[in-house]
Amino acid sequence: MVDTQPRHEAIADGLPMAIERAVISPRCASVLTADLTAGSLHEVFESLGHTPARADATVSARRATKRERDLLDLPSTGVVLVERRVISDQDDMALEHTETVYAASRYKIDAVLYRDETEARE
Repeated sequence: MVDTQPRHEAIADGLPMAIERAVISPRCASVLTADLTAGSLHEVFESLGHTPARADATVSARRATKRERDLLDLPSTGVVLVERRVISDQDDMALEHTETVYAASRYKIDAVLYRDETEARE
């Protein structure tokens, strides 16, 4: 995997919202030189024949590290949500491993869940 250092920081209304670090498969390393100002990383993957088809993610909460508190402007008691995600293509090849650290107090998660009636009957 190719590490995309440095980390990206998301800002909204002047407040730091998240820190993201992505690691890209060496097969797709050319995406690192692509101009992403007019498109998305996933569009570049698709142009290389790798259509992002699945994302597996885990989200957990924990106390922020000192570095995270500094970058996200959090108090010493700051809490973060950490999402770890693997995006795979149509052939189940991992394209991207991502860790995003969110300032938990600046996020609200709304979810709508549906039951798949087909699976429920089997």
